[in-house]
Amino acid sequence: MSLWINEKMEQGIIQRKAVHGAAPIFAQEKKDKIRMRALVDLTARNEITVKDDETIPNERMILNSLGRARYRSKIDLSDAYFQTRVEPKDVEKHGFKSPFGCCVSKVMLQADMNAPETFMQIMSDLFADYLGQFIWVYIDDILIYSDTE
Repeated sequence: MSLWINEKMEQGIIQRKAVHGAAPIFAQEKKDKIRMRALVDLTARNEITVKDDETIPNERMILNSLGRARYRSKIDLSDAYFQTRVEPKDVEKHGFKSPFGCCVSKVMLQADMNAPETFMQIMSDLFADYLGQFIWVYIDDILIYSDTE
C-alpha cells in the first residue's frame, strides 16, 4: 500500500493532506493473483452523489460494427481514470486514509460512481466525428475497426 501511495505521489496525482470524512483505502488481489490493487472505499460518498445518466453505447450496435469489419483493434486504457483530473475545488472531496496517512486524489479513482461515464464522455467528445464510422468508446476501451489497413 505504501508503495502505491509513494508511486502516485511521485506521479503528482495524489498529495498528503488531512481532510474531514476521508474514505478508507484497502488492497485487493488482482486477477493474476500475484499483484495487489489499491482501492478506495467510496461507498459513503457514492450514496450521496448524483448519478450521471450518460448512456453506455448499445453493445449489439458495437458488435455489429466490429463484426462486419475486416480489421479490429482495441486500446485498453487500464489507467484511464487516473488521466482525468478532478476540478481543483473538488479535490478535498477525494480524500482517503490509510495506515500511512491521509491523502487527496487530484484525479478520478476507480471507485468513483461517475468515473466511467465521465471518461466515456471525454473520449466521445474527442472522437465525436468518428464514432460509429471506425471507432467506438466503451467504458475505458477504444475499439477501432476498418475494412482497410
